[in-house]
Amino acid sequence: MQNERKSSGINIGSASIIMVFSVLCLTVFAVLSLITANSEYKLAVKSTDVIKNYYAADNAATEKLAVLKGVFDDGDFADVQTKATELGIICESAGADVTLSFEEKVTDTQALSVKATYTSGDFQIDEWKLISTDEWNADAGFELWDGEF
Repeated sequence: MQNERKSSGINIGSASIIMVFSVLCLTVFAVLSLITANSEYKLAVKSTDVIKNYYAADNAATEKLAVLKGVFDDGDFADVQTKATELGIICESAGADVTLSFEEKVTDTQALSVKATYTSGDFQIDEWKLISTDEWNADAGFELWDGEF
């Protein structure tokens, strides 16, 4: 009698197991890549919006200073104070110098703070920075374990 080997059923070899495992790994990596790409896209859109808002506020602040420069060149301090009040600018006089300060809203929690001094026909920018307008509240509610049960 000859030794015959009969097999019933499907044989799954090691090559098939490796193939299934590699397809599973590639699927997981594809999903993770898709999630990462979506997160990066959302971050880029938010960053673009903030940059657009900043430069819009920067432009508005520059236009306000240009309007006031024209009033300074044509009028006296009373005219400048009236126009500054219309534009929402705080105007203070100290001798020959006039100090101007105002804020332009960038986002709900940030503003562009501008402080300038007008001296002898020209502006000197003292401050031009992004500030936080949101109130900070410290959280002191930590309950730490004191070592007692």
